[in-house]
Amino acid sequence: MLCPPDTTFERALLGTSRFLFAELDLTAGRPWWPVGQVMASDPQRLRTDLHLLDRRSSVRGVPAGLLHDLIVTDLLVLAAPPPVATSPDPLITHVTAVLTDRAQDPGLTMAVVADEVGLSPSQFTRRFVAVHGVTPLRYVTERRINHACTLLIDTDRSVTQIAAACGYRSVHYFSRAFKREVDQSPQLFRSAGRI
Repeated sequence: MLCPPDTTFERALLGTSRFLFAELDLTAGRPWWPVGQVMASDPQRLRTDLHLLDRRSSVRGVPAGLLHDLIVTDLLVLAAPPPVATSPDPLITHVTAVLTDRAQDPGLTMAVVADEVGLSPSQFTRRFVAVHGVTPLRYVTERRINHACTLLIDTDRSVTQIAAACGYRSVHYFSRAFKREVDQSPQLFRSAGRI
């Protein structure tokens, strides 16, 4: 959770919790400052950053204050919203909009989308990766899991209902995919988000 200045931050703790307090200078002209619950784009990197902060680790030749500032900056980068891709490829721009709009459709397959735009699956994947840096399937999975995270925190729907709302036909497959992406089960994520 990132809490803006002059905002009361109240939580009932369900268990042991740790907090990182960092005061940030918001006059540096950053175009965004995340507020509220933020999903890190790279959970392993986040764990490494927090481990370094927790141990008060030092890196040979780097002053402790500078290391702290670098890690906090890295944490903010991890919390940054993903960049909006601007594609010089109008077909991929169209496909990206289609995938975003239909990400929660359980019948969505990359082969169907590739066929709809007149490309072979391999051509479709190659062109999509060239623009976005991830496969179309990964792109859809990220959107589904991000949507699931929002539903887990903001609603009281069951995990089965959330799986269906995010395009998964099987709650078991959804749970495995969620754990692979977020590194914890949907139930644990919901509990942690409601502390």
